[in-house]
Amino acid sequence: MRIPATMNRFLDRHGILDADYQRAAKDDPRVEAILLPDRTPTPLAGNALVIVDSFEMPAARLNAPDDAAHATSAAANSSMRIRLPL
Repeated sequence: MRIPATMNRFLDRHGILDADYQRAAKDDPRVEAILLPDRTPTPLAGNALVIVDSFEMPAARLNAPDDAAHATSAAANSSMRIRLPL
């Protein structure tokens, strides 16, 4: 996933995804060195970012078969496919 540099700085400055690093930094100065020295960590810090697409697509389009999916056999493509709107 690509994010703008401003968003990346915001995440780093507030330690939003640094819960594991913050815990490890208490015991290991090498971990502390990779965290911003002027950060203000949030008490709600975690270690994952969930992205939700709020774009609503008509149900008929979501259930429509994809031509590319039909071109490959189910045996050749046994992995789960997730279609994202363009």
